[in-house]
Order: sequence, then C-alpha cells, then structure tokens
Amino acid sequence: PVGSFSLRHASFLGGTLGVGARDCDVFNCLFDRAAVSGTTAGTNTFFNNTFLDGSADFTTPPSVGSITIKDNLFVRSSLSSTNSVTHSHNGYLTNYSRLSPAHSNDVVVTSIDFQTGALGVCYLPTNSAFINAGSRNATNAGLYHFTSATNQTKEGSSTVDFGLHYVAANGSGL
Repeated sequence: PVGSFSLRHASFLGGTLGVGARDCDVFNCLFDRAAVSGTTAGTNTFFNNTFLDGSADFTTPPSVGSITIKDNLFVRSSLSSTNSVTHSHNGYLTNYSRLSPAHSNDVVVTSIDFQTGALGVCYLPTNSAFINAGSRNATNAGLYHFTSATNQTKEGSSTVDFGLHYVAANGSGL
C-alpha cells in the first residue's frame, strides 16, 4: 500500500482519485470530469485546485483524520462533505453543490467563462470575483511565479486567487 503522498501541479482528465486511509496533500491540480474521494482516516489538504464537471466526496469519520479544503474552485461539481471538514475561501457557481456549512468568505458567481491561455484552458478572466479572494498570500502558497489569468501577471505577494494556477509565461509564451 502507498503511504503519504503529494499531488502538485497536475491535471486529471477523467478517472478517480481515492485517497483512502492515507495522508495526502493535493495542491494546484485540475480535476476535469474526475471523481475525487477524500474519505480518510489520515490528514488531507486540498488547496488551489479546480474541480470541473466531476464529483468530490470529502467525508471523514468522527474523531478520525482531518480534511482541509481552501482556495479551491468548484465548477458544476457534485460535492458531499461532513461537518468535520475544515473549509473556507472556496469558489462556486450558483445552483450547484457547495460544501456545508457555507462560509461568508466563499465566493459564489452565476457563471464563469474560462479563457484559453499560453498553458491551458482554465485561466480566469481578469475581472473574476475569484481573483485575490483566497485565504493566504500567494507567497505563502508557493504561487509567487504563477498566474491564473491570461495576462500572465504573476501572483507575486498578492492574496492568492482561487483554483488552478499556471506558471506565468513571458511575452513569447515561455
């Protein structure tokens, strides 16, 4: 069996990620039409991920393990969780599943139009409500040289944006 693991800067196009009874750190990943199961007896953290058109089950047995979910973007994803899950500063679409209980620092919008940029198709518009809405500074998140917008402006030391980030590219797309 696999012990603790970390997933960073990855894309999952379909499929299933089942965490099981393991410690895991899932950071800056895209889950496009994927099913994620965070049911665990371990310690799980999910920061700055985008969950697109899939499902996520974040449940933990009482008094066993912990799950922390912050600075993520959930777009048309089916979600379930228990009240023992720690979560805040997440983005959602109106009329779709949300983690419960709702938090005042979550951001809910009626629509999102991802943009295609130098390195992918999930860039945020520069006027998105998800920009600078996170729970910590981008430097503390390790995203100083990353961007979430097609203008390639680095996060720098700003408040981190929700969801997936790409490495900031120069004018030549490098």
